[in-house]
Amino acid sequence: MHDQAFVLVTGDSEYGAKGDKKPFPRERRMSDLAHDLGAMQEATDLPDLYAGLARAVVGALRADACLVSLVDESSGVLKDVAASVVPPARLNVVAEEHVLSEFPMTQQVIDTGMHVEISLGDETADENERRFLRELGMGRVLISALK
Repeated sequence: MHDQAFVLVTGDSEYGAKGDKKPFPRERRMSDLAHDLGAMQEATDLPDLYAGLARAVVGALRADACLVSLVDESSGVLKDVAASVVPPARLNVVAEEHVLSEFPMTQQVIDTGMHVEISLGDETADENERRFLRELGMGRVLISALK
């Protein structure tokens, strides 16, 4: 049983503008948001909805990629269910599962409902979270729980 949805938004990929350290955009025009949500409105099932959400987040935040995952709190596992990527950035082609106990900052987001931004340059961030970013070829991530 999956208890809640979870979003990872990545930016500053090794394929994009690494020197650009601007924060993820916070303000957009309503017409932009309506366009970005179009894929979600066309969803016919949950996988389509999650895929639409990933595309909408990438468009709305102008991110390199977005992973949507589900949290199974009974097993302590986070399972990828959808993704959107702006080429030339890349993500794994196979959905992965992640043991939450290995990612304390991610667990904190789930527990509190607050979001967190982690960057490779932040030496105070958990090493497992930074390693995951390096493996993805990304420079930073915005983690948010959807409740």
